[in-house]
Amino acid sequence: MPRKTVVKARCALCGAKDVSEPRGEEKYCRDCWDKKIAVEEIVAREFALKRYIRAHSAEKYLIYHSTLKRPCGQLIVVDDGYDLFLTLMLYPNFVWDDPAYHLEGDPEGRLFSELLVDVVAAEVEGNRRTITTATGIPMPEEITVCDPLQRRFQYRIDVPLVTYHRSTIDVIPLGDQECLVQYAVDAEPRTMALVIGGGARGALAELKTQMERQS
Repeated sequence: MPRKTVVKARCALCGAKDVSEPRGEEKYCRDCWDKKIAVEEIVAREFALKRYIRAHSAEKYLIYHSTLKRPCGQLIVVDDGYDLFLTLMLYPNFVWDDPAYHLEGDPEGRLFSELLVDVVAAEVEGNRRTITTATGIPMPEEITVCDPLQRRFQYRIDVPLVTYHRSTIDVIPLGDQECLVQYAVDAEPRTMALVIGGGARGALAELKTQMERQS
């Protein structure tokens, strides 16, 4: 009997390595999968949700993109006591049906509408937390410093693409009703520092909005 020849599938992106990711629907090698994850995370961080209305059992969020000054959508969340119901409305002032990014040879590109929500869940256990993006991609982080006396918070992203990362948030009191928040980031590769810092910009802007609303 002739021997059966087993041909292993090659990565859709590099075409050189055997596929291993994602589990169950393997199309990419591990290195290219990490690259795809990083790109999707960068694109997702360009979106920001800002709470506009908060009621007893419902909230309304406006959706912003870094390229626009005006909102490009809205999200309404209703809690009936048993379940959460989400209603999403996309405004026509954004290119929702355009590809969110381009990777040569990628068989599964994604549209902006598919990468809408930046972060939909976060789990914290001990000094580690996992941020899960709307695409289901987990981004594990380690909290290295959480000092209420110094008002300092530090964390690092723990993914293969980032060989080194440390983000530091310091809160400096300026008076009874005023403070200064400083954010610093260091990362290798150096380009990742710009990416991570860009994502933090939106978070700091939202923090400022919430603090001013409460004062």
